[in-house]
Amino acid sequence: MAVYDVAVITTITNALGAVENVLTTQVDEGTSGSIMEGLVTARQTAFDEGMTLNELPFDYVRDLVQGLRKAETDASDTLLSVLDLALLTLDGYFGAALGTNMRTYYDGSDAAHTVTWDDAFRTAWRRVLGQELILQLAQATKSSGSWTTSVTTPGIELPVGLEVRTDSNIGVLGLTVTLGLTDHNGNDVEVGVWVEGDTPDGTVFQVTSDASSTFTDVRTISVSGGQNGDSVSVWVSV
Repeated sequence: MAVYDVAVITTITNALGAVENVLTTQVDEGTSGSIMEGLVTARQTAFDEGMTLNELPFDYVRDLVQGLRKAETDASDTLLSVLDLALLTLDGYFGAALGTNMRTYYDGSDAAHTVTWDDAFRTAWRRVLGQELILQLAQATKSSGSWTTSVTTPGIELPVGLEVRTDSNIGVLGLTVTLGLTDHNGNDVEVGVWVEGDTPDGTVFQVTSDASSTFTDVRTISVSGGQNGDSVSVWVSV
């Protein structure tokens, strides 16, 4: 199998997500036994002892405290940067091997291009690349006369474009997808997307409101109309 095979890339990105979890824990002073807890304890102890001193003894402790404090900030920056090269190199592989970036390659268009992203890896990708990976954020299917819906959690954090995709050949009756969203300005908005009857499977509709074309949250989804077997979903836009 190639690196870009879904099973292989999932193993790689899950492993990197696990690293992100470890690194985040180690720079959290509130985590017992973490690197940051130890550095903070050392600094605070030295500082407390120095408070009772004067003149040169105080200056010596002050220099020690400043050095320990720098160790804290350096540790945080250095530990979290461990994944920077890993993620940038991973993205570079897709550019070299496939002529596209990793985010665009896994656009959810079919099984070979759909990854169930590890949440910690998504966090790392946001931090390093400043992007939301493409994934399904909500889904709705009509069966026995009713629409069953779901919303993905955790969702997105960065402003992105959204799209409604048909996941089946839509029947002769049209349907309306109503989305409760948060736009890039932090405003809660409601956006409706009309899907004509007889729309083919795989058709894409861009989601926009009067004030925004990028959003930071999909809070709710509801669908009216349609017929049994109709299915739609909401995705981060390519």
